[in-house]
Amino acid sequence: MRHFKSILLLAILSLFSSGCALYHHYGPYYGKVVDADTQKPLEGAVVLAKYITWLWAGPGGEVSYFLDTQEVVTDNKGEFRIPSLDAFAFRPLSTFEPQAQITIFKPRYECSDSPIPEDRYETRGLKELKTRNERLANLRHCYPLSVPDNKMKKYIVLENAEDIDLGLEPRPMRKE
Repeated sequence: MRHFKSILLLAILSLFSSGCALYHHYGPYYGKVVDADTQKPLEGAVVLAKYITWLWAGPGGEVSYFLDTQEVVTDNKGEFRIPSLDAFAFRPLSTFEPQAQITIFKPRYECSDSPIPEDRYETRGLKELKTRNERLANLRHCYPLSVPDNKMKKYIVLENAEDIDLGLEPRPMRKE
């Protein structure tokens, strides 16, 4: 009887744990970043893809978990390419966000945090910000929450350049 209980418990645990392993394929994401008014390419903009999972927690609501991030910088033609990502997670009752959350940031320009379709060339125009107040309001608007500093080093370098240009103290890199 003791072995029967152990086998039954093992069988029940294996049924529940089989739903814990999740897999999702993202990307690739590619396209071009331009000045919204002039349509000229913007070199040196950071394009950051953030991947998350969701846990359906129940009455208290849902909870998101950081999974990974990829960041690239636009070339002299304003073009970028974020390679595909195969993501794995081991969380029961979780699901993946269907697309990466894409943030595009360049000092002196309004940031963009709208989705980009997978495997389709997309052009995004960023509006140039003319006043200091516009730039200050924009500065933390698109900050990618829950991303560790070591996963968005290029983003922080550009954000700190904007801080310095505005006469602010740059944000120190957090130790992870």
